Amino acid sequence: VDTGTVPSPFFSQRARGDPRVIYRFFPRFAERSLREGEESDSASASAGCVSKLWPLGLKRNFACHIARGSIIAHMDDDDLYAPCYLERMVAALAGADAVTLSSWLVCDPLAGVSGRVNPGQDGYRESWVLGYGFSHMYLRKACLASPFPHEHFAEDYRFMLALQRAPGSRGVHTHCDEEGIVLHMQQGTNLSTSHACDELPLSQLRRMPIAELSTFGAVADVLSKGAAAAQSSFLSFGEAFRMYLRPSPHRNVEDLMAALQAVGVAAACPTHLSSGLWDDFGFGADACAVVSCDIWRGGVHFVEPGRAFGEAPRFAADVPLPEDVPRAALPEWLALMHAARALLRRCPARLGPERRCRGWLRLRVRALSHLALAGLAAQFA
Repeated sequence: VDTGTVPSPFFSQRARGDPRVIYRFFPRFAERSLREGEESDSASASAGCVSKLWPLGLKRNFACHIARGSIIAHMDDDDLYAPCYLERMVAALAGADAVTLSSWLVCDPLAGVSGRVNPGQDGYRESWVLGYGFSHMYLRKACLASPFPHEHFAEDYRFMLALQRAPGSRGVHTHCDEEGIVLHMQQGTNLSTSHACDELPLSQLRRMPIAELSTFGAVADVLSKGAAAAQSSFLSFGEAFRMYLRPSPHRNVEDLMAALQAVGVAAACPTHLSSGLWDDFGFGADACAVVSCDIWRGGVHFVEPGRAFGEAPRFAADVPLPEDVPRAALPEWLALMHAARALLRRCPARLGPERRCRGWLRLRVRALSHLALAGLAAQFA
């Protein structure tokens, strides 16, 4: 189900040559065309208007309705799935309504590192397993009876949770991937970051089923030139991190605002964010976020008097990207990660009550691009 601006040449060709492939395109035309009064087909215009309002959950439900098979499997376009992946997951389904991975392999191709994610060893939370939709598999009839919520974010988690709690549910199974049937890519455009319990060397990945893919060679080439795991911006390693600084992707606005207020975060008056404030600190025009902190933890004093951040390029101008993928890293995200890395570099293996952080962290921004990023600050409490 494609709601882009132009049909996909790849899927259009495959649908014409393979009756098993069902491809539906709903055009989305530019708003500028309508404002300028350009002529457009009424049917396409109607579909285009509707497609702009289609959340991911609605598109999943639509795809489920037009599907012919009895089992639906999610497969993200940037992840590597071994030839035996579907066979293993169908076997793990074993009479349940759905199945998903409880541990998996993850790779940051930008840093050239890979590891194993195991929420069971990392302070397990249900959302960390049910919320990663790249490995979801479920019965079509179960989805028709209990469809996805019409939302763009965390719709997969709420769907799996509803399947568990539905009357007469046959449950949601989990499968621990110890043999390497899928490699989840954490390349910076994902909606969630990842934490791996340990790093996996390339030599070990070469012995796994994912190495049978023709595309694995390109990944292996990147990993062979990889840097240290600590340099990954999207994938953390080891026991110490345990996702403490990652905001819950399933928190609604009311809960998030309450959490922010509980730790002293409040919306500032627009006049407080005037250009004069930035000039007083001597920050240039490119500075969009400033972070400062004074934190004690376990007898260690961490001080950041103030560091400014602007947007940092993530992709070159000539790299083709979907229209909703930003080319630059957000300044406030970079600022908070700067403070987080300072704490994590000397983080104790276990964070008991006596090891908790005490102090303050302040984030000043010209404009907040996304409310979810502010949730990072709340996790420092």
